[in-house]
Amino acid sequence: LATMYASTYVSGASVSVGAGMAALAAAMSAAIIGFLILEIGVGRLSSIANEGGRLKMISKVMQSDWIKAILVGGLNVLIPTIAFMDVLRQAVRKCTGRVKPDDSAHNDKFTKEGREVVSMLASWNWTSIFTKVNLLGELFVALIIGLKVTFVFFSWLNETLAAAGLNFGVLSILVMFVGLLMFLCPIVPGSAVYLFAGVVLGAQSQLPGSVGFTVGAVIGCVISTVAKL
Repeated sequence: LATMYASTYVSGASVSVGAGMAALAAAMSAAIIGFLILEIGVGRLSSIANEGGRLKMISKVMQSDWIKAILVGGLNVLIPTIAFMDVLRQAVRKCTGRVKPDDSAHNDKFTKEGREVVSMLASWNWTSIFTKVNLLGELFVALIIGLKVTFVFFSWLNETLAAAGLNFGVLSILVMFVGLLMFLCPIVPGSAVYLFAGVVLGAQSQLPGSVGFTVGAVIGCVISTVAKL
């Protein structure tokens, strides 16, 4: 989840890098979930989740359609790929004799673990899940566009403030209030606000008669920290 959240910040500078980080996070999540299912089993995981109050609450949250939509949207093509690999695994088991003819799983194209996962997926409300996947996709596109627009806006604002010839103290106050407003907008990444404060105050502090770059950089750090808080 932390990697997916970080990918939204990186997407403001490079969409491809952000998408790569999101794909890496989805692959890591799939690997962790697959390991837990194979090593512990779906039934045992459910019983463990129902034993404690906090774990039970977490289990209810993880079973919501929104979490399932995030999982489906993140894994997307990996879901049929994993299912196909499980079918191949079962076929290899039959050919090598690891699944006996009298075994109940012999006539099943999935392994025992795979059948548990398929049965669990069959009980999901896929209409609700796919609706939420579409909504999350639209939100992700809005975030990407918002990130790009933010950098363009900050570039324009930087040029405007530089041409205004304001006093460094007045400019610092304006930067702080702009940062506060930007942090209130969910689609604005924090990195863009920090970059804006550094570029504006760093450039203005080097003008003749100003406070100097070192002092300007320190003031920029303090203003960004205060605006973030």
